[in-house]
Amino acid sequence: MEPLDDDLIDLSPPGTPLSIQERTRRLEESRAQRIRPDLAPELINARRPPVLQRSLTTSDAPTVYRPQLSQLTGTSEEIIHKTKSSILDLREKGKTTFQQAGASVSEFRERMLQPDTCWDSLLWPSESEQTRPSSSRALGSLNGEDGDEEDMGRIRSSLRSQPESQLAEADLKEIEKQLSANFDKLKLNIQATFKSGKRQAATISGPKSITEQMSDDLRDYANHAKGWHGLCSRCERFPSEEDLKMSSEAKITFVTPLDRIIHNASWCRLCAYLLRNLCRRENDPFRHPQIADFLQPHLKGKTFRQWVDLGSRSRYTNAYWPFGYGEELHEGAYYFLDPVALKNRAKRRAALATSSLIPMMMKVAMSLNTSKVNTPTDDSTELLGLKSGSLHSSRSERAQQHSPEELIYPLECYIDLTICTNLDPVRSGRIKSTLFAHGRGPEASLAAVSEFHLGTVSEPQPGTAEVPLRYGNLLSSRKINLSLAAKWLHQCDINHGELCSVQSWSGSVRPPPLFRLLDVRDSCVVEVPTGKELRFVALSYVWGKPSIETLKLTRTNIKTLRQRSGLREYWHGISRTVKDAIEIVKGVGERYLWVDALCIHHDEDLQSNDKLQKLQDERALQLASMDWVYAKAVFTIVPADSESSMMGIAGVREHTRSTKQDTVLVGPGVRLITPVNIPQNLEDSVWETRAWTLQEKLLSRLLLVFQEGHMFWHCRNAIAHEDMIPEDKGIVVPPLPWLSLRKQVLGIDGSSDGSVTVFSDGTTRIMRSQTFLKYAEIISQYTDRELSIDEDILDGIGGLLHLFRQLFKFPMRYGLPEILLDVALLWQPTSKLEQRTSKNVYFPSWSWAGWKGRIKYEDPFHPKIDELLGTLTRLPLPLQNPLPEERIRPLIRWYVKNRNNNSLIPLNKTGLGIPIFPKDSTLPPEWDKHPPISSPKPPFVLQTSLLPPAMAANLRAHHLIFTTSTVPSTTLTLGKLTPQTLDTLINASDPPLRHALIFNRQQVGTLLLDGESTPKLDIRHEFIVLAEAQYYGVDFEEGRIDGFPLFVIMLVRWDGEAAACRRVGLGRVGKRAWGMMGAAVKIACLE
Repeated sequence: MEPLDDDLIDLSPPGTPLSIQERTRRLEESRAQRIRPDLAPELINARRPPVLQRSLTTSDAPTVYRPQLSQLTGTSEEIIHKTKSSILDLREKGKTTFQQAGASVSEFRERMLQPDTCWDSLLWPSESEQTRPSSSRALGSLNGEDGDEEDMGRIRSSLRSQPESQLAEADLKEIEKQLSANFDKLKLNIQATFKSGKRQAATISGPKSITEQMSDDLRDYANHAKGWHGLCSRCERFPSEEDLKMSSEAKITFVTPLDRIIHNASWCRLCAYLLRNLCRRENDPFRHPQIADFLQPHLKGKTFRQWVDLGSRSRYTNAYWPFGYGEELHEGAYYFLDPVALKNRAKRRAALATSSLIPMMMKVAMSLNTSKVNTPTDDSTELLGLKSGSLHSSRSERAQQHSPEELIYPLECYIDLTICTNLDPVRSGRIKSTLFAHGRGPEASLAAVSEFHLGTVSEPQPGTAEVPLRYGNLLSSRKINLSLAAKWLHQCDINHGELCSVQSWSGSVRPPPLFRLLDVRDSCVVEVPTGKELRFVALSYVWGKPSIETLKLTRTNIKTLRQRSGLREYWHGISRTVKDAIEIVKGVGERYLWVDALCIHHDEDLQSNDKLQKLQDERALQLASMDWVYAKAVFTIVPADSESSMMGIAGVREHTRSTKQDTVLVGPGVRLITPVNIPQNLEDSVWETRAWTLQEKLLSRLLLVFQEGHMFWHCRNAIAHEDMIPEDKGIVVPPLPWLSLRKQVLGIDGSSDGSVTVFSDGTTRIMRSQTFLKYAEIISQYTDRELSIDEDILDGIGGLLHLFRQLFKFPMRYGLPEILLDVALLWQPTSKLEQRTSKNVYFPSWSWAGWKGRIKYEDPFHPKIDELLGTLTRLPLPLQNPLPEERIRPLIRWYVKNRNNNSLIPLNKTGLGIPIFPKDSTLPPEWDKHPPISSPKPPFVLQTSLLPPAMAANLRAHHLIFTTSTVPSTTLTLGKLTPQTLDTLINASDPPLRHALIFNRQQVGTLLLDGESTPKLDIRHEFIVLAEAQYYGVDFEEGRIDGFPLFVIMLVRWDGEAAACRRVGLGRVGKRAWGMMGAAVKIACLE
């Protein structure tokens, strides 16, 4: 066999005579182009890590490095000539690589001589060695590994018997011998193919730059053998910082096979980093249906990480390869052959060095064969210079047992990293990572079985109105960098301006007469006079139940706290959350902070009632002005996961967080980071469950949120996380439900509220105004939240109620708008409620504030009638004009106690709980005017003298007095339960009790109880009429309804001594049935 020597190989094109000098010159030029001189320092010094970064050039590595196939096309002589060059280059690269690696042969020798050394420990990451006995060996024992110890014993004996110099020399000669045999066999195969006349021209397909990949495999193996930790030859081609800045393309694509990642993860930083990301649960390829649905039975339920831990000799068998087989081998599916079956150390080392090339050269040879070959034949394996069967371990042979028709090659499986360059300022630095693979299903196509995003570390780049602030932060594991919050705030001020700082309703809020702030620079409490505006930050937090009493502003300490450094005098008593908030304000570069504990009086046990009343009045004004406080604050600090004020804010102080961020350095100026998993929304946080924090969230301009040791930003036009913006993470974070009110809500268009509308046919209807629509939504959310002190039920939403008072342009009465009292009284429970009691404050039963539990208002709808069945379907209406109809018509005139004396005054001056203001204040003519409802004539003043003596003597501010029609509970009774299932707001686990109403043994209506159990009705219970209704409001009811055939009724229980009644439930009953019950007209006092 002729040796592969430079003087014996003709590198010139066929038919071109060249002199020896010209041939030598061309050979040297060819070597200079193929051997990379920039890697020489790395190869010379075996103790130094490989070069971390190298620029991409058109002559070296393409910008888009995908596993594309290049074509070797031409005559037989042209193909042989090109093949000579490739194999010659491989010989030279292999010779150079192993000569450089000779310096560390002793290290390799020592590792091989260790008793516990096995092939997996040499080829697999050290971090997985501990897990291998429990995973890889357990599964591997099914296929048998009997030859391992015998082979390793022979290798150790050979190593002990030969000097190191002879070992290296033998290795090199064996490789040259293998390559020479490869070329000779390949040459004969090509010539035989053309000579047979089966093909006039041949095309050999192979990966782009076969020679380069041969060299890469040899060099990677040498680096691995020497114990280096750096970057493999493929990862060294990752784009540099200069490439990203100077690229003429908006995206650069970097591709590497999955097998190469797994094989090099023990020493290549980038391969290990990518493998760690693939092993994360959310990125696990085994969760993709194309993989999961067709996994082998013994891989079902296992993770990608567990499959990786099996080791190379198990992974690449038919029993364990999950990504499918085909008859062609792709560069994206290298088949690293197990060298255990080789009979001597030289062939073993040669096979390891050329393992990734052997299948590719087999592919080249097989592509020239006209007959279809599905398994390696003796000829094809001999073509590679190895004996038949020596390329597979005995375990693989026993596991697979291929039939001749089986497909034998693993299908391509590679990871694609698409990096956005500076040419795309909106996405610069963003990396989308995709693992493309096949499954084992029939004719499975190449699919993205895992997708995740990465980022690059970069300094914040100023954004614009169109381009957000961009950055990639390497997070500190000790504390949060608060300067980033200052950048967020600055960018919001510049780019968003009034879009975030000025709201449509902000002109309706009014400042309190007295306002206090904490001066964090002078460490004291300052009083801000009315009319003076200061830039300040607000704190929204959970008080909880601290283990010790924390500092609050009182009459006894306010003098000291107002002095310079006064806060230092009481520093030990200030809660940790407030202390951390002070540090945040300093870190962001602001000066003033509003905290309720230190800016509002909290005196409760003053001896002077006059002073106590004065301070209580001041406190009430402050609490009612929360709409102004949070609307005017520059931003609001939110410690979302702090369960009490003593927990503090994790990450603000040193060593109060333990953030773990996966990162890898791939070159000077290029460091990749994995997005940190942080909460995507606040719904599950402690802060979001508290009643007080609802208005603080809705009214704030901006929120700076701290949760689980992380900081993130919410404004009305952007969301930002500490490590990178959510868009770069590939996630969508839902925006917060900011308080947004339309023109109709603010009374800019049409009437002040838009609730009463006169239609073209002359009828007057009550509509669901935008104001009341927002009010109903907020009250339903608020009553679903937790409140530690029952007395705070109205104070906890005082800011929003104050705002709604401005919007409705009428007062709020115990949380209900007086101008729409008829509609506001018709709230319904979503679960069984508990009556709220308090020693100091009385909450009426007719208000939602008098009950514990979530309430709701019936959603307005557009009726759709099924013409065949005659049933009703409720169609939700868009929240825009035309306004949806309430489908009730009020009948009651309401009276309340005069604050100055014991007389009665009509509500809203007319006694009507709807915005109707005609001159005579009469109801529309088409509304029910006939008995049983009767009202006094104008001027609509119900005299106290008309009231029962006990009722007149016990009038209170929370009483509603009115004339109505009543039926005793002995006439109209409760029937069986009629549960409802279509209402999504109803608590399915604890639904409220809905009963049928029975009269003369027939159901004439329904009643929804407020309490926890069905009361035993007696003479104290009575049904009273409130309004007319069009529908029952139940799941299934008749659709063809003309007019308003129902009464809205309330079940009440009378207190005989006070001559007042309390709400028990709300329902509807047919007018016709009601008229047959002998209803009586009486004056009711609802408390």
